[in-house]
Amino acid sequence: MRKVFDWAHRWFGLIAGFYFVLLGLTGSYLVYDDAIDRFFKPELHHVTPSANSVSLADLVRVAQTQLQTDKPPFMIRVSGERDQTARVVIDAAKPGEERRMTATFIDPGSLQIRGTEVSSQTFTGFMFAFHHDLFWGGTGRTIMGAAGILMCLILVTGLLLWWPRNRSIFSALKTRKWRNALQMNLELHKVTGIWTLILMIVVTATGTYISKPNWFTPQPSQTEQPKEGEPRSGSNQKPTEFNWAAIQSSMEVDYGKDLRPLFVRVRGPNAMVMAWPGGKEIRRMYAADGTLKPEEKRDSFAGDVRAVNHDLHVGHFWGWFGEFLIFISGLLPLFFYVTGVIVWWKKSQLKKSSSTVPRPQGALS
Repeated sequence: MRKVFDWAHRWFGLIAGFYFVLLGLTGSYLVYDDAIDRFFKPELHHVTPSANSVSLADLVRVAQTQLQTDKPPFMIRVSGERDQTARVVIDAAKPGEERRMTATFIDPGSLQIRGTEVSSQTFTGFMFAFHHDLFWGGTGRTIMGAAGILMCLILVTGLLLWWPRNRSIFSALKTRKWRNALQMNLELHKVTGIWTLILMIVVTATGTYISKPNWFTPQPSQTEQPKEGEPRSGSNQKPTEFNWAAIQSSMEVDYGKDLRPLFVRVRGPNAMVMAWPGGKEIRRMYAADGTLKPEEKRDSFAGDVRAVNHDLHVGHFWGWFGEFLIFISGLLPLFFYVTGVIVWWKKSQLKKSSSTVPRPQGALS
């Protein structure tokens, strides 16, 4: 069995390892994508702080006017920092065109537009599209789900190969002295792998769940959502009109007027609103007319699982330290791939040189 584990760990790692390197690097970038965008595009993100309250209805109206559309937003995001713009994302595609998610950056105090950008045409959008579905929609997510299971297999076989046979577990957690490059890379590969194993399994398993949640848990009912493969834009149906004032009023009655930070995601005829007043997360689902929708038990359970899974995957579970851990986890596949390739190459060279060494005369055959 050890030979089987060794074969699986080596060849799965060599063949699929480069894909995991790219996935890890894009994931590390996405941990801090907002901070990176704010640094390189201050004209879109920074505004003069204002004490004015945020109006969802006004933000949507300004964005729709700018993009000349009456479609409801796909997403609304209001930062917890008062010197940051609000972002309204709308599918600005014309009838018959593919989706064209366009973000409008608005000063929430003055309602002045700071600029717009098409998500797919930005570097961050490129990184997200690769990390999310390999630019391939549902097929890409299926590939990523299968690759996540393969990555878990690589991690488990690495654990089984590391498991000490003739020494204690505690001594195996330390690097031994090395005499050459082969031993150095082998020790670093093994010890770093075992110390970061839990982190890597958590990131891989949660990413696999995000790619294909229906493989693991029952999903919320999708009777009102477009089916996979159906057009999401260019439909002849009239866009749903949301009563954003009623939705916001309902939230403010229960949780106060300062709902920053605020995140809204439109799902068909419903709007999921998330806010963090006082640091506590509030999650509500509203119908288009502003009435609160009670979640079914099945839908509520699946939604809670997805929320916890998402927080683990992006590092929100421990604030800035959790995000830093996820950032580091995205760099680890590159480290493991480089050290693993060096070990494989050095061993191959040693085997090749030993097979070509001439035998001394008179040696037994």
